[in-house]
Amino acid sequence: MEQPENVYVVKWSNDAKHELKSIFNYIKQDSLQNAKLVKNRILETSRSLRTMPERYEVYEPMRNIPGNYRVKEISSYLLIYDITASEVHIVKIMHVREQK
Repeated sequence: MEQPENVYVVKWSNDAKHELKSIFNYIKQDSLQNAKLVKNRILETSRSLRTMPERYEVYEPMRNIPGNYRVKEISSYLLIYDITASEVHIVKIMHVREQK
C-alpha cells in the first residue's frame, strides 16, 4: 500500500499578509483585473505548498540563517517561505527588484 503524501499546514506571517494586501492595492491603481490575477497566483502557489514545498529553490540570501528558506517567483514577486517538520511559513512577499 502507498504511503500517504506528507501534507504541510501553510501559515502566513502578519508581514506577508500585509505585503500581499499592499501589492494588491498598488497594482489595483492601474488595473483591478491584474491585481486580482497576481493575488490569485500568489494564493494558489501558497496553497500548493501543502505538498512538496521543497520543490522550489533555496533562498540564497537566507542560506546561512537557521531554517529551510525557499523562494518561488510569481509575476515579478518573490514568495519566500520556511519549511518545518509539519508547516510551511510564508514569511515575505517582495518585488524581484527589492531582492538584495
